[in-house]
Amino acid sequence: MRQDSTKAIVESGLMSALAVILVLMGWYLPVVGALISLIAPLPFLVVSAKHGLRYGAITVAVSALISYFLTGDPLIIVSVVLSLGSIGLALGWAVSHGYSAERTLLLGAAVFVIVTTLILYGSQLILHQNILKEMADVMRQSATMLESQFAGTGTATGGMTATTATTATGATSTATSSLKGIAETYKQYADTLESGLMTPALILLGSVLLAFYNYIILKPFAQRLGVALPNLPTMQEIRLPALGVWFIPAALLLMVIKSSYTAFLGFNLYVIGLYYLIFCGMFYLCRILLGEKDNKFVKALLIIGLVFPYFPQVYFLFGIYDCIMRLLRREG
Repeated sequence: MRQDSTKAIVESGLMSALAVILVLMGWYLPVVGALISLIAPLPFLVVSAKHGLRYGAITVAVSALISYFLTGDPLIIVSVVLSLGSIGLALGWAVSHGYSAERTLLLGAAVFVIVTTLILYGSQLILHQNILKEMADVMRQSATMLESQFAGTGTATGGMTATTATTATGATSTATSSLKGIAETYKQYADTLESGLMTPALILLGSVLLAFYNYIILKPFAQRLGVALPNLPTMQEIRLPALGVWFIPAALLLMVIKSSYTAFLGFNLYVIGLYYLIFCGMFYLCRILLGEKDNKFVKALLIIGLVFPYFPQVYFLFGIYDCIMRLLRREG
């Protein structure tokens, strides 16, 4: 018992040092820092999975204090404890209790929902900082950059033959119109984001995505340190419950009721239902195209299609079809 306790203390100390290095890299490196932040919960995951929540919490506390002493910024304590420590402890606890990959992912998403809510509203109440407005401003800047990037391409056909210039101009016009469409979508999203109407839906959807990215990024690193996260199902194996097809009708019903509260709930349920069916359709198309094969290129194309025009609409239609057919066949 004493030997186990000594081992836990030593490993907690080593993981605290690793955590501080990752936290400082994420804090000071502007571009790479975002990627490092996805790996930073690793030390807390390893300690809590191997030695329990008590040693995991001590590791989080020690890492937060050391990071504060080195930077002098009290916000880094909040970052380490809430953003990194919470998800690391949750995933480690799930692994130590033998949770399946799906339950581990759901627990991670639930933790992210709580943490994101605390950060969003806490920063507004305490620091008077509107994170949603800052995110909306970034999206508007991205839209402006997209619009200006191809603004002068129409004049770049000098020196070409008439046929070549016409072809180049047509291709440029098509590319420019597509980029303008994406830019307009960015602006619309920015306006909706700043209004706060989509905040609950964005928190939920964003938390699921963050938990997923954290899981797949942490898995190989954790395995090298002796902690085995369970394997996630393949895209072909994922079948979201078909009853989710009723999200949108329920949302429309709520929005019809003449109440600002039910309209707010209905709008957020509509957004959740929309993305739910989009992902259902993407997984359904993956089953149709690949069957039992594992083609990473096709999977990557399907995922990349989520950010391009028309692809989500196609996924949405296939998602409705898949859910309805499964309900009719009583497959759930």
